[in-house]
Amino acid sequence: MVHTLLAATTSEGNPRMWDWSVFWPAVASVFGAGGFLAVTVQELRKWRSGRAQAERRRNNDLKATADQAAAARAHAEALRDWEATRRRQIAEHASHLRRIALEHGVPLHELPPFPAPPDRPQRDDYH
Repeated sequence: MVHTLLAATTSEGNPRMWDWSVFWPAVASVFGAGGFLAVTVQELRKWRSGRAQAERRRNNDLKATADQAAAARAHAEALRDWEATRRRQIAEHASHLRRIALEHGVPLHELPPFPAPPDRPQRDDYH
């Protein structure tokens, strides 16, 4: 490399002391190795001080919490679907019994009216 540097010449044919085209790969590799070395030293310090294990435990705890939240959400959705299905079944059964009662001569005024549904919640009700 030194020989290449000394042998480099300018466009006029005069020898040039520094040829930067030769140094760019060396500079890039030094900076790249320096970054790698800095990260490696930082991770080694974490490992020796126990901070890496504490971070790993914290990450595992966060993952477990997220998994529990996902399971709770899935359970809540399953309960919602079950409740909606059950409510629909009860409404269909009540409608069927009402039709049977009317077919067998029960006067309409003796049957209780269907309950009115509750007000539908608006988006503004939840802040």
